[in-house]
Amino acid sequence: MSLENKITKILLEKMGDALYKVIFRIDYRRKYRFADILTSIRALWGITIVEPQGARTKMTADLDRSHLEIKFLPITGNIKEYVAAFMDDVRKVEGVSSFIFEKIVDIEKIKKIDR
Repeated sequence: MSLENKITKILLEKMGDALYKVIFRIDYRRKYRFADILTSIRALWGITIVEPQGARTKMTADLDRSHLEIKFLPITGNIKEYVAAFMDDVRKVEGVSSFIFEKIVDIEKIKKIDR
């Protein structure tokens, strides 16, 4: 087995075998670029994909709302703790006014394959 395969195997074992897809509602200040906010969220540990869903909604003169579909591999074994910590981290991103969990869309099992 190659070094790359060994590292992949170790990482998959540490992360578990579930990839979660969740919908969140985000309110953000219009003076900040939405793309920059999404980039900051994508940089958080365990996040694999961040995609806006539907059109953005104007809430006030300086506040917009959007829905995000986020896929992630929880870093800890406890999904509730991971999501709570992740939400706290997103709320600290400059420009984010609120970040609210809406629903789990899907949980996919990752196939652990030796390539």
